[in-house]
Formats: sequence, structure tokens, C-alpha cells
Amino acid sequence: MIDLVDSGATPLRLPLGLDTYEDVRAALTGRLAEHEAHRDVAHSVAATTAR
Repeated sequence: MIDLVDSGATPLRLPLGLDTYEDVRAALTGRLAEHEAHRDVAHSVAATTAR
């Protein structure tokens, strides 16, 4: 952990341990799938003029 902090590439969150890493990965994967499922709705309210 000290080497990670010293590297300058310190993540905001660092799930430590195999179980924790896999649990966080599964949760994020599920959230991303839910997010993707609503892509059409999200895009349907986008502004019609691009900047």
C-alpha cells in the first residue's frame, strides 16, 4: 500500500482482498449493465443541437 501511495497513481478506492475485489467488481458490473439498459431513454432527452 505504501508503494502504491508513493507511485502517484493512488486510486480513490482500493478494495483489498480477493473477496472484496470480486464483490466490488460484481457490484460495478451490475450497475453498468443497468446503466446500459437505459441508454435509449437517456439519449432520448438529449439536446438536439450539438456544440
